[in-house]
Amino acid sequence: MGNLDEVELDNLGPNVPTDHLRDPPGSDVNTRAEETNVEVQDNNVDPVRERRNRSRPAHLNDYDVQLPPSIDHARTASDQQSSTVHPLANFVSYDKFSDSHKAFLAAITSNDEPENFKQAVQDPNWRDAMQKEIKALEENDTWTIEDLPHGKRTIDSKWVYKIKYKPNGEIERYKARLVAKGYTQMEVVDYHDTFAPVAKLVTVRSLLAIAVKKEWIIHQLDVNNAFLHGDLHEEVYMRIPQGYDKGGERKVCRLRKSLYGLKQASRNWYKKFTSVFLKLGFKQSFADHSLFTYKKGKVFVGALMYVDDVIIVGNDYEKIQETKAHLDKRFSIKDLGPLKYFLGIEAARTKDGLVLSHRKYTLDILEDTGMLGCKPCSFPMEQNLKLERDSEDVRVDANMYRRLVGSALPPSHKTRYHVPSQCAKPVCLRPSPEPFGCRHAGSTAP
Repeated sequence: MGNLDEVELDNLGPNVPTDHLRDPPGSDVNTRAEETNVEVQDNNVDPVRERRNRSRPAHLNDYDVQLPPSIDHARTASDQQSSTVHPLANFVSYDKFSDSHKAFLAAITSNDEPENFKQAVQDPNWRDAMQKEIKALEENDTWTIEDLPHGKRTIDSKWVYKIKYKPNGEIERYKARLVAKGYTQMEVVDYHDTFAPVAKLVTVRSLLAIAVKKEWIIHQLDVNNAFLHGDLHEEVYMRIPQGYDKGGERKVCRLRKSLYGLKQASRNWYKKFTSVFLKLGFKQSFADHSLFTYKKGKVFVGALMYVDDVIIVGNDYEKIQETKAHLDKRFSIKDLGPLKYFLGIEAARTKDGLVLSHRKYTLDILEDTGMLGCKPCSFPMEQNLKLERDSEDVRVDANMYRRLVGSALPPSHKTRYHVPSQCAKPVCLRPSPEPFGCRHAGSTAP
């Protein structure tokens, strides 16, 4: 219980002035209280944080980065055109691209692709695309409708949607692809060998660099339903796909040929495609088994295979067209003309060389994370920055964290070689799935 003075002050009520009842400012009571407060405040003062080095690293001086002033929300001027603090248009320019390439970039950026069957079935374009895919699979005798034998298990499937573009940026077609969920297959039961080589990224860059230096033709082609050409030797059963009602719920699809998503599909397709190239007189590279070369006299043609996408370079236009004709006769290909878009990389041919960019890929990441209006910086991470785990920070979504870090890795291996070290630092901090935050080493606050 408090002393008598405190009780009397509390009982006076809120409207009664009590200043005259308090101890005067110079009294011993107030002096001791002030000294106590000073000691408490001194104990709560946080140590000064270590100053960070914000200067640009020397190895990034070759990059030309210009950061114009951003929009100020505190200023209510009428000349501000957008409500975004840091509009992306201030930092990305397409002025040096040709009109046809600008149209292509605008097309691949502006159109959205459905993520699942429920979204796609509401659009007549995608419904028609799924019907065409089913028809093509039936005409290719990909499966037969049967009853599931006793003791056998089935795998499921899903739809994947992709918009195909012409070289000028116009929509060529809506592509719906049926993909088997091969991750549910069991080794020895549903598959055996699965390995199939794909083109190394260093081979892609080297081939393009040589082609540009020698001023060769660089074309791209796509094999229609590539995996369906592979022969399937195992006994695999798949559930009836979504939107394909035939035979009722008790019926299943007995796969007779390879289907996208099967663990052995890529290997079967690789064997078939390699055999055709060898019959055409091409030689397979020992350094990269996805690279095939043809040389006779002064004629040279090179073909680089990445699953169903193929880059063809050479110095003889007629031989390139002849190779395309043979492949189309054997597999049915789509000639995409000059190289524009390959493995998520945008390619623009100029008089000075070939420009490779992950523009669309990067924009998709920024849009997915809601950071299209974030403030850019001239280099990806502060120099000599050290991070440490912080278990006291707000917990984050571990799956989203891994997804974002993984999304930054493809550009680092293809077009941005200064990014891997920045991606490795946060990865090293998270060897376990615990979704804790991280902080700057040497600081006491997150």
